Amino acid sequence: MTWNDHGFILIFGDYNFDLPYITIFIFFAILAAMGLPFVLFTKFFGSRNGQKCKWKGVPEGNKSAFTKWRCKECLVEAYSTDKRPPKECKKTLKVVL
Repeated sequence: MTWNDHGFILIFGDYNFDLPYITIFIFFAILAAMGLPFVLFTKFFGSRNGQKCKWKGVPEGNKSAFTKWRCKECLVEAYSTDKRPPKECKKTLKVVL
């Protein structure tokens, strides 16, 4: 690959490809235009299976040693003793009777 005043020249064996700067700019603009909807779709509609819960404290009237938390995503309730939210989702825990 070599540079000139108008862009790049790619050399493959006996073949030379002249790529003006506008062609390179259009290529990256199309790439960004195709990538942006993909990123937005995965951000808003993607699977949430691997994400951590977003915990919100639930006020309680009694003064106990435990703090009650509720996840905004999966609506699971959990408790902690150190006034900090849990570190992992409790949705997959099984109830043993």
